[in-house]
Amino acid sequence: MITYASAAEDKQARREAILEAALALFLEDTRRLPTVASVATRSKLAKGTIYICAPMTPKPAKCSGRADCRRARCPRR
Repeated sequence: MITYASAAEDKQARREAILEAALALFLEDTRRLPTVASVATRSKLAKGTIYICAPMTPKPAKCSGRADCRRARCPRR
């Protein structure tokens, strides 16, 4: 019988592979940050997978509703 990992387990395994590859590349040369391409190559994943599984920017916070909100896409502007 063949067993498959769940989507959550698979995503977590890819995320761990990405982080391990990024850390290894950084420790090899601490003067520069590893590129997405080099992390993808080291973790044996596609570059698109890196962008999906390990977003580089935090998700935006929900609108606070304040009058002085300066977010570009604020629905209350």
